[in-house]
Amino acid sequence: MVVRVEGSTLLSSQTQPIDQATVYELRLWRTGVAQHCATEVRWLNGWGAVRVDVYPAGDTTTQAERTSCLLRENNYLQNGKDAAQMHTVEVFTTDNYGNVNFVDELFCGEWSIK
Repeated sequence: MVVRVEGSTLLSSQTQPIDQATVYELRLWRTGVAQHCATEVRWLNGWGAVRVDVYPAGDTTTQAERTSCLLRENNYLQNGKDAAQMHTVEVFTTDNYGNVNFVDELFCGEWSIK
């Protein structure tokens, strides 16, 4: 499991470098970001990366391309009696006919490492 990035080096929970040639997909997210609902960077080996930011309605702090969406907060239980819940944000959009479509789910919490 990747728990930290230092420069271009991925570090495991044992603080050992991870050989990036063995990584197919990587999702890194920020926890506790006050002005965002969620922030996540995704990388797919051989295809590049994308950063996804979800802001509250009416936020004007960035001029990046925007797509309106609906959000639903969600929580997952983690293993272990003292483990915290993993917080996520589910993202939905509406199509031309008003149908609500699930688009994505972004992680916001911290994995319990034990």
